[in-house]
Amino acid sequence: MTDVLRMLLTVEIVGLAALPLTTWFFQSLPDRGYAFAKTLGLLVAGFLVWLAGNVVAIGGSPFSLAIAIVAIGAGGWSLRARRTAASLREIIRVAAIEEAVFLVAFIGWSLLRAYSLHPDILHTEQYMDMALLNASSRSISYPPYDPWMSGHPINYYYFGYLLFGMLIRVAGVVPSVGYNLVLSLIAALTLSCAFSVGYALTRRLGWSLLAPLFVGLLGNSYAALTQIPRGQYPSNTAAWFWQSSRVVDTATDHTINEFPLFSFILGDLHPHVMSLPFTLLAVATAGGILLAPVSLAVTRDIGVLLRAALVALVLGSLFTINSWDFPTYGLLIFAAVAAHGYLSNEAQDWWKRPLGIVVAIGIASVVLFVPFYLHFSSLAHGIGFVHSHADLTQYLEVFGYPLFLCALMIGSLALLLRPIETGEEASERSNAAGSFRLAEKGSTDVASVLMLAIGVCLLVVIFVLHIAALFIPIVLGFGAMTMLQRVLNAEEPNRADALALLLVAVACLILSLTEIIYIKDAFDQGTYYRMNTVFKFYYQAWELLMLAGAYGVYRTLQVVTRLYSPRWGAVAMVAALASGSTGLMYTFGGPQTTFAATQIQSLDGMAWMQASHPGDYGAIQWLRTHAAGNGVVLEAASAQSGYNADYARVSTFSGLPTVMGWPDHEGQWRPNDPEIGRRTEDVNAIYTTASIGIAERLLRRYHVRYVFVGDTERKTYGDNAAALSKFGRFMRVVYKSRGTSVYEWSGRTVVDSMTVGDTRIAARPG
Repeated sequence: MTDVLRMLLTVEIVGLAALPLTTWFFQSLPDRGYAFAKTLGLLVAGFLVWLAGNVVAIGGSPFSLAIAIVAIGAGGWSLRARRTAASLREIIRVAAIEEAVFLVAFIGWSLLRAYSLHPDILHTEQYMDMALLNASSRSISYPPYDPWMSGHPINYYYFGYLLFGMLIRVAGVVPSVGYNLVLSLIAALTLSCAFSVGYALTRRLGWSLLAPLFVGLLGNSYAALTQIPRGQYPSNTAAWFWQSSRVVDTATDHTINEFPLFSFILGDLHPHVMSLPFTLLAVATAGGILLAPVSLAVTRDIGVLLRAALVALVLGSLFTINSWDFPTYGLLIFAAVAAHGYLSNEAQDWWKRPLGIVVAIGIASVVLFVPFYLHFSSLAHGIGFVHSHADLTQYLEVFGYPLFLCALMIGSLALLLRPIETGEEASERSNAAGSFRLAEKGSTDVASVLMLAIGVCLLVVIFVLHIAALFIPIVLGFGAMTMLQRVLNAEEPNRADALALLLVAVACLILSLTEIIYIKDAFDQGTYYRMNTVFKFYYQAWELLMLAGAYGVYRTLQVVTRLYSPRWGAVAMVAALASGSTGLMYTFGGPQTTFAATQIQSLDGMAWMQASHPGDYGAIQWLRTHAAGNGVVLEAASAQSGYNADYARVSTFSGLPTVMGWPDHEGQWRPNDPEIGRRTEDVNAIYTTASIGIAERLLRRYHVRYVFVGDTERKTYGDNAAALSKFGRFMRVVYKSRGTSVYEWSGRTVVDSMTVGDTRIAARPG
């Protein structure tokens, strides 16, 4: 519990420090962006440390981030103390609820992780996540070193690992506990930030609760529509929770269909999970732009430039946290700029200013992160055409509920905004619908014709390609764009409607594209060829559709009640919410089945190792706390070590770089690199050779400081005990307990000659 409080206190301090900046940046949102202060504060402070760390060695210490946080807080509060206090008084109720959502989620998920889901960092790709988190926090300069291939930088989108790794350091929490607390923190930030977006759309405290429920606490409908009817329950089906993430899965098309609740249960700290608070920050940024009552200024005023820089920072960070998010949320932000520009300018050339702003923000979002791009080699290598498609039933099992809610919203807006000329009916509709009559804008007819032409073309695409799964997102996306055109041309446009429709349109666009094209990566040329494309873009679509769907329930009730009667409004609301019961089955059933290896109740992700491999556990803890600098540690390696918790455990949990961790993952990050195989062979040679000379030469090649001999090393190389014992003849034992030894090599030979087995070796001078 002490660790929970430490992390909680640290995050609250970050939020408090960034509050003046946040309330200024999000002043057009009804809650002034209060829920985003923690996320924005971590992003800005972490960016400053990262930027400086690319020039001077200031990383690896808790003081760097702490100083950045203090600087942000001191600057913000000294400049905006009164205005921030005034904003807090205005939003005190919603801020209190958002804080309550955050606290309940953080503490609740920490308890669930410790006592029900279990903390084991052991399965799937948790080793990778822990290794990158640890290495990022230990690196004294950036880019961080690769913990699984010493001497090389991480070639992956590592910024999320760096941000949360630095936060763990500042909080003073051990990494194996911090890993699980970061999972709880991400869940809490996701729910509280989703509430903020919901409030920006509805401006109703009660209705805003639907947003975090839909985004982060509902599952898809696979459990209700497939597993339960087949008699598969959490009580009688191993890993019951897992199947809902593999719905679109056939012999020729293996894909991943995760959603946030599944991610929280599974416990992989992957980039797509870490990006959740930051993608919601991007949604809020788009909302702040679209909901702003004043036109977007293009001046050299310091406030305007700082605001543009923050927008660019939010967008640019997405590529470095989870690159797949950059185009989607970039499109959303740019569309919000365009919509705001259209609403703010009646002239025919209204598009010129938004275009200039979009270009400037786009360029700035890349320029801010130039140090990242200089050291990053893209894992993608082109675009291909999809040759296997989602079955319509599978598609609806994944997205049926949010698509239904969005369809209700679009249908209700279509009723509200259908064109009416003049007369008594127009007067009645005007009174019923408030300010939602169509305006007499010159561009309306042209836009209507254009939308009709686009709709016809889209239907032709569906017919020609014969892809059933394209029908729903294309039709719904077209409906969203049609309604958006009407909303923007209303006499008094409802900007919340416009934002929700943009969310639907962007989501439907990316869903449509996943059935036509895919991003080529390391899994190309096989049945997993579009796995990552579907995986990453479905995840984004879930967030966008659920946010829009939460607003859709509220808006449908409001519109139907106005146009018809409260009774029909209640019917619409009950239908919308009752349909969500299909997702609630996963909410209650999912956490009952996990991949836990032990029944230990703790937040320590290494607790399983302490119980099953106490010698290794103690040695790794010694390395983590006593190893000088970030010296290379040698541990066993195997060409088949991927997803095998026996291998790479030392580098993963100590954070120290090793010669070779999981070769298959390095192969994904560095395709066709022959050094990967060579390193694996060299590691095996060091452990198995009887020659101290050969061992020293290879140790020197990789600048090895420590050699680890524990359970895995004995299991892997146990048939040559004499070879393992040689390390004690020319290296210093710095740790030995329960059969596990750690040797330190100074790089110099400690004796003139020695005998290993039957071979006499003349030791070479260092």
